[in-house]
Amino acid sequence: MAESTCNRFPGGITGSPASRSSQWDARLIQRLNRLKAAWLEVVHKPTSRRRQLTYCWRYFGLLHHTLGIAAREPVRGDPLPVLHRILAFASFTTKADDDDERAACVFSAAHPAYVLGRLAPGAPPPAPRHVPLVLPLGETEPYYCYRQLSLSGNVGEHILVFPSSDLRRRPGSFGAIDRLARLLSVKPDPYWRPRSKLLAERILVPLYRLRGKVRTPGSRNRRLSILDIGAGTGHLSVNAWRHLRKRFSSAKSTAVALHFVDASGPSLGRSFGVSQSAADIAFVEWTSADYRGILDDDRWLQAKGPFDWVFICRLLDNASNFTIEQVPGFTGNPGGKHASCEPHRCLAPRQRPLGIERLAVRTVNRAVPGGTTMPQVALADYFRAMHAVVSGNLGPESERVPYLAVRRFNPAALTTTSGRSIVAQLMTVASAIVVEDVDLSPEHFVHHQQQFGLAGTGCVQCRQDGFATRLYQYVVAAPDVVESLQGDRLW
Repeated sequence: MAESTCNRFPGGITGSPASRSSQWDARLIQRLNRLKAAWLEVVHKPTSRRRQLTYCWRYFGLLHHTLGIAAREPVRGDPLPVLHRILAFASFTTKADDDDERAACVFSAAHPAYVLGRLAPGAPPPAPRHVPLVLPLGETEPYYCYRQLSLSGNVGEHILVFPSSDLRRRPGSFGAIDRLARLLSVKPDPYWRPRSKLLAERILVPLYRLRGKVRTPGSRNRRLSILDIGAGTGHLSVNAWRHLRKRFSSAKSTAVALHFVDASGPSLGRSFGVSQSAADIAFVEWTSADYRGILDDDRWLQAKGPFDWVFICRLLDNASNFTIEQVPGFTGNPGGKHASCEPHRCLAPRQRPLGIERLAVRTVNRAVPGGTTMPQVALADYFRAMHAVVSGNLGPESERVPYLAVRRFNPAALTTTSGRSIVAQLMTVASAIVVEDVDLSPEHFVHHQQQFGLAGTGCVQCRQDGFATRLYQYVVAAPDVVESLQGDRLW
């Protein structure tokens, strides 16, 4: 990393030229000092629940108070620089040598939205989903949460990393994240074990049973061949295969040929996810390239294929679109208002402990027109302020329709750079394609099939088969193969 910038505490608001000219200092200085005192108490004793409650109450109270002044007293001047500094609290940017390779970061224990998510009743295990968007200083577009990096040697301490929501800058963000990951830790995705086991049990086991009945395009008697597109560290595909080998005696005598494609090249800890004997791996090849470009190359596909299986796991959602919108239908309150869910109200000392029960910071995706959102109504002020800073306009205040973060699938993720279907391209050299994604809904996939035809293929969504996951999982293969798999037939 060549450079990083950090806004450790929003007290810097008082030194901003914009804040001096708009006379905001005197209105906020008392709340700023109280927030600083609450933050210092958390630093001294980070596990104290009472101190965490006070910290969140002070932060979201400051944010709500600033929004209120801006809405009621527009003559005070431009509130957006002030709101930006408050939003940028506890976030920082990191970049590589190229200024376009920039990503945002958050220390999990420091960000108020993350701490708030841990305070809610029945909170799930700590996850980056508690902080869906951040807006560091100097940035004009939000950054969305991608994953968490574990700090080697520090149990329970994480850095949340955020690529840019701007699609033009996103590849550079992933470049910065990759370099940061190599610097901080050699650990792979923390969820690779349950993900690889689910992939093997739900999809690979039935596909392996059908392998003897299926002829790979252009195949000949050969070892099992897997193409993993967007391989990351390679742990997912390698360990899914190894889990499969434990299920079938015939697989124990079979070696696998692995072909990895990823925008980042192999390095220490990410060659192909092997931390034990590689006797079961006959061949490994790593190609560093953009998948939409390389799948346009028919000669490359024919030279590397045929493949028994192709994995496209958690790759397509890297191109998803992110917005902040007013979303009706999510209030967190039977009365139709979200005001009682706001942290500056329900975390006030006089409301404790019963007020905590009203916090609404859920991390389960809910459908909205064209996409999904998480009903994190308690962060409505946070998202409203971010929307105002990004759009340059402080919208109307509403207690009935909260601002929330919305993510939508990008159809371009399923096409090559020349506009061809990546599914059609891969089916010329593969017997089955396994797709795992956050945002690719059945409606999106069916629309893609209707647009490109995809003759001679079938698709099944894997569900209602005893397995549970938040992700969409699909298998695309010949119709007779798809017919043998359990799930919902899409075409």
